[in-house]
Amino acid sequence: MRQIIVYLRPSNSPLVFQDQFQIDNLTASFEIIRLWEQPTEQFLTSSGLFPFAVLANTTEASGTLQQVAQEIEKIEDITEQRNIAASTALLAGLKLDKEIVERTMRSNVMKESVIYQDIIQQGSKQEAIAFALRLLKRRLGTVNAELETQVQSLSVEKLEALGEALLDLNSETEIRTWLENCHS
Repeated sequence: MRQIIVYLRPSNSPLVFQDQFQIDNLTASFEIIRLWEQPTEQFLTSSGLFPFAVLANTTEASGTLQQVAQEIEKIEDITEQRNIAASTALLAGLKLDKEIVERTMRSNVMKESVIYQDIIQQGSKQEAIAFALRLLKRRLGTVNAELETQVQSLSVEKLEALGEALLDLNSETEIRTWLENCHS
């Protein structure tokens, strides 16, 4: 098995240079790639590598992002184009200001990406969970760990339904019954 660790951002940590890990009788060896030491050009040869170009050894990260954006525009498959754009913007944010990334990348293409949509959906779910837990705390006073875990496992749609149901549910028993019915 070939193990590779890829470091995205420069670091002075000695771990960035460690290529072996040992504990008791187990020794693991791995290759290390420090992106900031890699030539930018090698990340411009394939669309799957475009997102890493800005993190590579470049003296002008915003210019590299501009070059990547132009290459992304040439991708014919619109789904691939959107996903590569979203990935590029996400990783570019590790090195460049948000404004530069937004100005350079076409935000409408990124927003249509399945990766971007997944990130937004995860954020929406976290907000829905937080809201449902606040409602439960208001109704019950406290929420134990078991009840919190049940709420966290609900889909966004079921979290919305729970919010509606809490208008009619009055006791912890009724709430637990409702949640059990959701999971079955």
